Amino acid sequence: MQSLLEYNTVSIQGNISKTTITMHTKYMKRELWLRMGQLISSIIKAKLLKKKLSKSTEPNIIKYKTFNNIYNTTRRQLEIRYYDYVFNSNNHIIKQTLIEL
Repeated sequence: MQSLLEYNTVSIQGNISKTTITMHTKYMKRELWLRMGQLISSIIKAKLLKKKLSKSTEPNIIKYKTFNNIYNTTRRQLEIRYYDYVFNSNNHIIKQTLIEL
């Protein structure tokens, strides 16, 4: 999956200047189980990564690693919880389960 920072900024090349358009997170393409809080966290993660790469100090690296570990754990748990809910709510109706996937 591409990082959400790439979805967040779209560049348009003009004749003279470069214009940057920032999309609202409401209109971003995302997975069904991904919620607004997770989108905001991914933007924060991208900022921490940028800071880690530009100023590679020990506190910046530790901040990014801890945030990234928490982010990935939460993301996996959300995905598992969503698919458990989909399969358990429609376990008798196979057609409806396939439609929701």
